[in-house]
Amino acid sequence: MFFFARPGMPGSAPFTNGVTVTTDDNKYALGQPMTISGAGYTPGGSVTVTIDRPDHVTDTLSPTLNPDGTFIVVYTPPPVPGRFKITATDGIFTAKTATTQADNISVDFDQCANNDPSNTGVIAWNPSRAPAQPR
Repeated sequence: MFFFARPGMPGSAPFTNGVTVTTDDNKYALGQPMTISGAGYTPGGSVTVTIDRPDHVTDTLSPTLNPDGTFIVVYTPPPVPGRFKITATDGIFTAKTATTQADNISVDFDQCANNDPSNTGVIAWNPSRAPAQPR
């Protein structure tokens, strides 16, 4: 049995046996590194972290497990928008959580023209490039 992140807690998943896997945030910009940490794993063992990406590819990490059963690893995802499902296991205990990367944002700067290339702080609106307005 597992629980997904609770409101107010960055990507955290507590388990009845005390095993957790967390992320440092719930939402990320595309390609932004995620810090994944866990606690409660078998001391002296090893841990495997799998990340199921939204594009149906699975990445696997093998962070160093500290003597107290904790780990921290940084994962830099590809710029793929959507939900990343993270599982950490030491072969005995398993925890899961999920986090989201922002969707692609489309911006079109063609409607904006910089009249003076040496002045990078000022732009001039180019109405001829503006989208047609509904009547």
